[in-house]
Amino acid sequence: MEGKITMGEYDIVINTIDMGVKRDLTNLFITDNAKANPSQYQNQNIASYLKQYINSTSESTKSRLATQINTTYATDMPLMFL
Repeated sequence: MEGKITMGEYDIVINTIDMGVKRDLTNLFITDNAKANPSQYQNQNIASYLKQYINSTSESTKSRLATQINTTYATDMPLMFL
């Protein structure tokens, strides 16, 4: 199974989404490495917002960036609940 994921030889992935607050998600949105990002979803804007969020010390800036991240992800990412 891991070989198929690494080679990108699949049509759908059913997986959990672990987005804990301590995890750096930046790489998830900028890589096409199937092992790191089996959905193959990439978004340079989200990656940029995440980098800005991590480096910001302003709570108002973090709040604005979090809204941009969530809005972009919610409207752009295909998601189906089974």
